[in-house]
Amino acid sequence: MQAIYARREYTNLPYGHYTFRVRTRTLTGNEGEELSYEFFILKPWYATILAFFGFTIIIFLIVVAIIKAYTKKLKNENIRLEGIVAERTAVVVKQKEELESSIHYASRIQMALLPTENILAENIPEYFILFKPRDIVSGDFYWMARKKDRLYVVVADCTGHGVPGAFMSLLGMSFLDEILDRDTELRADLVLSEMRQHVTDSLKQTGIENESKDGMDLGLLVFDFTHQHVEFSGAYNPCYKVRKLRPDENRTAGDESDSGDGSLSDGVFLLETLRASKMPIGISSKMDQGYVFEKFPIEKGVFLLSLI
Repeated sequence: MQAIYARREYTNLPYGHYTFRVRTRTLTGNEGEELSYEFFILKPWYATILAFFGFTIIIFLIVVAIIKAYTKKLKNENIRLEGIVAERTAVVVKQKEELESSIHYASRIQMALLPTENILAENIPEYFILFKPRDIVSGDFYWMARKKDRLYVVVADCTGHGVPGAFMSLLGMSFLDEILDRDTELRADLVLSEMRQHVTDSLKQTGIENESKDGMDLGLLVFDFTHQHVEFSGAYNPCYKVRKLRPDENRTAGDESDSGDGSLSDGVFLLETLRASKMPIGISSKMDQGYVFEKFPIEKGVFLLSLI
């Protein structure tokens, strides 16, 4: 008997349990009994539970390593940024200290330029000065000078605060010295007109659109001891006059003047307002107008208050 063999390949079979069944057939077509063969295809190593567990651990370790590396990078970056911030802060603090030191020194210069109270003490027995700058240096200033028998007292509020205002205050005091050194008997309103001219010339103000309107509001009192009178002129800054009511004046407490001058009375004293011109010491639309001028005799018991 001659044996006939046949071969068949099965590829790409997934892992699992298989049964191979085979039946013989003769040349005459007779079939033999069926034979079977069982076999298993094992899982590859990378598909085992142990491999999956290992892969999970490896992925976890990779993620942890990435997080740690990124965290370390962030910490190093934070340390670098903190160093930069500390360095910049030190620079800013140093600059601030230098700037404040300069401003404090400028404040001492400004205070040294303000007139001493001796001028008032020698000429007006009863007086007070309240000067409380908002910043280290002030845009407000007061100024006094005795020219022969005339005492000039000025309070002024310059444009701006702090350093810009302080520059303007120094200009204002310098202009007053210059004006009254040239003419020691100049009337109060003319002093303000001269001041306005000095400010507009020095700041090169021409009145064109969008030009800076730097200047100052100012109140000026002039005590003329020869003629025994007081002169007042103001640019936005009024003066308040407090005196006792005369016997012929009948005023009750809280009574306001019917004349509309803003005077008030408590029944014993009368507060009168000496109004100022509504234009500054500087460029304005009223350059052709003069400043208000008030003149009244020096009276005992009359208190004058100029505010800014």
